[in-house]
Amino acid sequence: MNDRQELVPLPNDERLLADVGRLIDDARRRVSIRVNSELTMLYWSIGERIQADVLQGERAEYGDRIVARLAAALTARYGPGFSRVNLTMMLRLAAAYSEREIVRTLSEQLTWSHIQILIAIPDRLEREFYEIMSLREGWSVRTLRRHRERMLYQRTIATSRPMEQVEAELAT
Repeated sequence: MNDRQELVPLPNDERLLADVGRLIDDARRRVSIRVNSELTMLYWSIGERIQADVLQGERAEYGDRIVARLAAALTARYGPGFSRVNLTMMLRLAAAYSEREIVRTLSEQLTWSHIQILIAIPDRLEREFYEIMSLREGWSVRTLRRHRERMLYQRTIATSRPMEQVEAELAT
């Protein structure tokens, strides 16, 4: 046999190609979700570990120096994904979500980019509103950011509209 074999048409080859392509795409999607979830859980564990064991709940200058030194050591060993800015995000994640199972559930349904937007929201009720809406409506990161910038939560609270009206607005 040579490398230039003539392709022999298969019966139903378009359907076969589509089916195999779907299998590949589905497997890639599941792998991507799993990787995202594992990385998010790693970030939460790192943030929780730093917060609980090193900073002991303190945000003093001493804690900032520890985070800076840890970031430098981790970056030298593991690369730029563990910079001071990233460790700060991990600390925010652990502060925003104290329960591992909540983070696990979110990380299986939302991307790290979604979660970064959510942990920047200091108000717990507002954060929960955007979490629920992101999950229910299947918002992309761009959509979540747009609704947050347009203050959907504040407008919803200010008008005291029932959820049906909020959903109607989202549909448009």
